[in-house]
This record gives sequence, structure tokens and C-alpha cells, in this order.
Amino acid sequence: MHEQTQHTPNPTPQPIDTKALDQASDDALHDLIGKAQALLTQRENSRKREAIFKIKELAKAHGLDVTIEPTKRGRGRPRKKD
Repeated sequence: MHEQTQHTPNPTPQPIDTKALDQASDDALHDLIGKAQALLTQRENSRKREAIFKIKELAKAHGLDVTIEPTKRGRGRPRKKD
């Protein structure tokens, strides 16, 4: 059984202290960027799992069986062969 993830909305937006960023070392900024990218990836994945769960739940309620698989190719048109 799929565990439903509880989506937590983004916390109350608080301004980021740009003065602190200006004074931070390069290593500290790289660390912050890495943590921010990881957090954004977690949120995106959580939203995707929640959407897939809701789609499957809705389909099941209407007697349908839905399978959602990741795409196997990139987005857009395939490249033209030269």
C-alpha cells in the first residue's frame, strides 16, 4: 500500500538576509546552495509522489487502473539526423 505523503506548504516566506550572504565565505555559500538544491529536489519529488497518488486514487474511484512510468527519453522533438 502506498503511503500518502503529507505535503507541507512552503514555510512563511521570510526575507533572506543578503548582508549575511555578502559576508559569507565561498565554502559557506556553496554549502548553502547545495542544501537549498537538495531541499528543492525533496519538495519537487514529494509533490510528484502526492500528485501520482491522487491520480491513482481518483482513477481507482472510477474503476480504472493507472500505471505511471517515468519517460525514457528527453523532452521535445527528437534530433534530426544529418
